[in-house]
Amino acid sequence: DYAIGMNGNSAAVEHVAIFDWHYNGCQHDAAGGIILEAHGRELESIRVDNVLLFQFTEGTALHLKATSQGRIAYANFQNVRVRHAKRGISLEADEDSFVHSNTWLAGAMSGGGFEVGIIANATGACNENIFYGAVVETSTSDLAHVYV
Repeated sequence: DYAIGMNGNSAAVEHVAIFDWHYNGCQHDAAGGIILEAHGRELESIRVDNVLLFQFTEGTALHLKATSQGRIAYANFQNVRVRHAKRGISLEADEDSFVHSNTWLAGAMSGGGFEVGIIANATGACNENIFYGAVVETSTSDLAHVYV
């Protein structure tokens, strides 16, 4: 499971650090940090602001996923910080869905354990997602820092 799941319009996650805790004997790896999931519905006007996603080395720090005619649009991400993850940001849409017109402002991605920093993996429309001043500074990545 993800630490936070968002599936309603105009929801927000702000001013928080979200950890996949690997210390003190905890053996439960999360699937990821935050998932925006639109399954057969529209999800819009989400806001994620001043959020640290830390240590999701077995999953995805931030995942936007649209399936079964789902639509994710007009979300706003500001100062989202990803530190150590398998996948930093994943944009995913199946053939009859879309992840479209979402905006990232500032923010950074760094550390180790990355398969990929940002990935757009879609058979449906996954376009007009805009990154302004975002940094992808993973020490290494198995697939790529940015993969479209």
